[in-house]
Amino acid sequence: MTFALWLVVAAAVCHVAEEYLFPGGFLDAMRSTAPAVAFAVNVPMAVVINGLMFTVLVAAAALGSRAPVFALSGAALGAVNGWGHVAGTLRRRRYVPGALTGLMAYQPAAALAYLEFAWAGLLSPTVLVASLLLGAGYHAVPLGYLGTRWLARRVRPPSSWRVNRAGRTQGR
Repeated sequence: MTFALWLVVAAAVCHVAEEYLFPGGFLDAMRSTAPAVAFAVNVPMAVVINGLMFTVLVAAAALGSRAPVFALSGAALGAVNGWGHVAGTLRRRRYVPGALTGLMAYQPAAALAYLEFAWAGLLSPTVLVASLLLGAGYHAVPLGYLGTRWLARRVRPPSSWRVNRAGRTQGR
């Protein structure tokens, strides 16, 4: 029953390769799509976010039917991510790296994972909804990171604070 979950992991490898091996790459596309947070879109962010994604996907595949909601949340993570790239492509009216594998690899692998669980009698309405919500919810991590970085830039220290020549903040 974990075959399709490991296909989701393989789709993720292909997806990340497409994101970062295509000329321009996903980071440049993201910077031009969301210029307000372009300053926070960088390689360390991509490494951490993709590392977290692979951690979830491998753990989901390893647990499989022992944790259906978590296992299928990995498939949902890939499917939602794939649709995000397709939406970015439509919004920009030009290719966003990751859209091809997001559509052609993530979607079939995720659908097969859900079908495998359904065939095994492990896909109840509760498991379906909870796994989809959890899979979509994982996207709060990069969005939260970008949002907090954006807010941190917008919030100014009180005008009563001064920075001395040594770079230390001093109150009046």
